[in-house]
This record gives sequence, C-alpha cells and structure tokens, in this order.
Amino acid sequence: MVPGGACLDVDQNSNTCSNQAMARIFPPDLVQAQREWTRTYDALALQPFRTVLRRRLQLLSSRIARHPYWSAAAGRSSADRTELRRQARAAEQHEKRRAA
Repeated sequence: MVPGGACLDVDQNSNTCSNQAMARIFPPDLVQAQREWTRTYDALALQPFRTVLRRRLQLLSSRIARHPYWSAAAGRSSADRTELRRQARAAEQHEKRRAA
C-alpha cells in the first residue's frame, strides 16, 4: 500500500492490500517490546540453557501482556496479537534491508 491508497501487490487475487488497509496501529513501545521479544527468543533458540535470556523473555512477555493497549476493547483479540507479531517481524526485516 502506498500513500495514495494504491496497492503495489502484483497478485490481484491476494488479500494483501485489504489486510494492510485493516492493519492496526500499535503504540511504538509495544512494537519495540515485541521486536525485543523476537530477538531474545531467537537468541535463546541458539543458546537454550541461558538463564539470562529466559529471564529476559519472561520480562518482555509480561511487559507485552500487561501493556495498556490490551485493556482497550479494540485490542483484545488473538488476531491483534498476531498482527503485532507480524508488524514487529516486518519492522525487523525492513531494518535489516536498510542496514545491508
């Protein structure tokens, strides 16, 4: 989706554009916490016996779950949590492409 509302998705049978238009806007601190959670989870997968990483993952999980965004009626569905993870992964990938 580009600023004028036009979709750049070349697959006309895709729901990508309609899904992007419906995507929620999460608070930046919530997206950042999810990005840190993903990085920590990935690091723990490579070093499974690291207590420091397990504790960090628990802290971030708590921070994400208790964020005020989830107390609003609009942010209670599991689809919202899935969308948060998707947006965090997309931000990570975008950052990696810019750094390369």
